Amino acid sequence: MIDWKARCKNPYFIISLVALFFTCVQIDATTLTSWVLLKNAIVTAFGNPYLLGCFIVAFIGQVIDPSTPGLADKKL
Repeated sequence: MIDWKARCKNPYFIISLVALFFTCVQIDATTLTSWVLLKNAIVTAFGNPYLLGCFIVAFIGQVIDPSTPGLADKKL
């Protein structure tokens, strides 16, 4: 089983998810100048099946521990 509690406590995991989200939603510096622009970019990205699919695949790649078989984390 994936240890979500341990991952969410790790600041590097959170930073990587935020960066992943901003990349997949295609947010740049000009989008962050207004809450309306940010909201529109997020709504547009979730309305685009390609970008949503890319985000899901990248999220799975970020979460899975490559040093173990399957989806589980290492047993300590």
